[in-house]
Parts: sequence; structure tokens; C-alpha cells
Amino acid sequence: MRNNLFRFLITLWFVLFVFCTPPANADRAGWNEPGRAPEHNQEGLLHINTDYFNLAAVTGGDFYYWAPGEFAEAAGLLNVPISSEPITLSYASSGGSFTHTLELPVDGTISELSIFVGAQLLEDFRLLLPDGRSIEENPTGVAVQAFRHMRIVTLTAPEPGGWMVEVSGRGSFEVAARYLTDRDMLAERDLEEIELLDFAFVELRGRPGHQGLFTVSEPPQIGAEKRCLTTLTGAIETPTIELVSTTGEVLNVVVLEDRSDLSEDEYLGACRIPDQPFRVQVRGKDSEGWIFQRVTSHLIRPSETSQ
Repeated sequence: MRNNLFRFLITLWFVLFVFCTPPANADRAGWNEPGRAPEHNQEGLLHINTDYFNLAAVTGGDFYYWAPGEFAEAAGLLNVPISSEPITLSYASSGGSFTHTLELPVDGTISELSIFVGAQLLEDFRLLLPDGRSIEENPTGVAVQAFRHMRIVTLTAPEPGGWMVEVSGRGSFEVAARYLTDRDMLAERDLEEIELLDFAFVELRGRPGHQGLFTVSEPPQIGAEKRCLTTLTGAIETPTIELVSTTGEVLNVVVLEDRSDLSEDEYLGACRIPDQPFRVQVRGKDSEGWIFQRVTSHLIRPSETSQ
């Protein structure tokens, strides 16, 4: 009994000594907290979880670059960007310096526009109206949420035309623009919503005289010539359909076929598959002559070998 008590006291003393004694070079304040990696590196770049960033880049979601303490301070006040099909998406994971400029075609059917910009080190951000003025010069209908590594801008009734986003910094970054339409506004102006409903690779199957287009489920092979079917609603002119990179650079253009057997919302064409992941971007003019743009959220990853 006495020996067991003695062993217990020795063990307890050892545990207290090892886990409750501060290191010789530690400050007294917070010495018993676990070690933490610094939130920024020596160049000022915010440390991020690259797995989550890559997931956002693949799915078209927003990756939030929260500096220490910002999220808690913003709780209850954050105006989350609207969720809809995007006008443009751009992601890059380079660790170096960057200067990125994107055009945002805003057509007459858009009633609200949200722009999300984030970077590991955000040095400069400018949003320019179609006439070249910055939003600081004309703040009507503009709400800006500014954070250390992010900007979230909401535009109510944005002026149609070619807006511009200019952003510079270092490390990985994201630029995304999404839109909403107001059905009452559309009805008043006799407009139709422009929406990119679907994009799929297709092939002709069936017996002669009983043939039809069927969706191909396998990933397309790099370098292959593929036919694709795009479904796009709205009163528009014949659109241009492009395959774009993760940063929004045009890689290839779909060559449309003249087909009378398709519905007015369907566009059939052929393209060469790029050697990198891509999105589908559609551009054209609405019924009022304004340029519109829509892009798919998910990345398409081509296959390096035939299926």
C-alpha cells in the first residue's frame, strides 16, 4: 500500500514537472500554450491551407483569406457574396508577384453584381466603371467590405458595359464575379434572363435514320477533337463559346455547327481539348446590344490517355 502510494506520488511529480514547467527561453505569458506556426511568412504572405484553396479553384467557390482575428471581428457583419452562376472566375496558386486584369462584361439583365478578390498578399485593388472611373469616384450603389487580404464589393443596379478589375500582390489569388437578375425588372423592360444551363461533350450514336446525340461521361482526352452541346437561355445573338484556363485565359474556341434540328437554346460545335484543366465561357450580345458573359463553375480535367 505504502509502495503504491509512493509510486503514484513520484509519477504525479514527473507529469507536473514535464508538462507544467516552462522552457528556459519562454516568456511567462502563454508559455503553457501549444506552439503555433506564424500566420504570415517573412515576406508577409498569409499561410493558407492549399488543399482548401485547390478545392475552391476546382468547384468555383470562394476561398477566404482571413488574417488572424478578422473572422471573429467580422462575425454578424459579413455580407457574403451572392451565390449564382459566375460571370468570371480566376484562380492562381503561384507564390510570386502578380498583376492581374480582368474585364467584366455587365449586360442589361443584371440587377446585382458581387466581386470577390483575395490574395495571400493583396497590394492593390481597383474596380473601374465602363467610363474608366474608379468606384471611389462614383460610389453610388457600391458597398465595399475591406479586409487585410480581401475585398468584397456589392454593386446594386450596375451600369451595363465593360467593367475592369485590376489586382496585384503576391502568392495565390482569386477573382470572382457573380450576378443576380430581378424578374420584375426583366418583365418591365421586356428582357429575358441569360443563363448558361448546361455544357456536355456528345457523340452521335444509333442506327442510320435513328441516330441521336448522347452525352459522353468519360473525361475528354488531351488533344482530341470533341463535339459539345451548350444550352444557353435568353434573347441573345449567336454566342462565342470558349474553353478557358483557371485564370480565365482563352485556350480554345468551339466552332459552332449550323444545325436546324436543335432547339433555339442549344448550340452544337467542335473543339480541341486543351492540355490543362479548363472551364467553359460563353460570350455574346443581349437583346439591347450589351456584351454578356457567363462561365461554368466546375473545372473540367482532361485525360492524358484514351479511355
